[in-house]
Amino acid sequence: MAQNRETILRRPLYVFDLPEEILATIQIKAEHSTVSNQEESEEIVFRSSAAERVKGEDTQPSTAAATSCSLCGLKFANLQEQRGHVRSDLHGYNLKQKARGLTPINETDFEKLIG
Repeated sequence: MAQNRETILRRPLYVFDLPEEILATIQIKAEHSTVSNQEESEEIVFRSSAAERVKGEDTQPSTAAATSCSLCGLKFANLQEQRGHVRSDLHGYNLKQKARGLTPINETDFEKLIG
């Protein structure tokens, strides 16, 4: 029996081809509600008010909405500048550096490399 159990556990198990031994031990789990109706309604109200705050932030300009590139360590005044940076050779080079496990470089070092 122990050897049979080890052979079952060595191979990958899929729901469609579970062995008879495992199917015989499966039981239906009892459903228990741990969250009361009041807690559910409070969570729904919280989510909807948070969504309204996010929608309202789009119309109000603020300095917190400034964009940046955490990979290259640069900050931008607006979204168009950030998009331009993402398409730049510097950003592409830094992405490749990160994929190789190396540290990204700054703009001046990149200019020296392509010199």
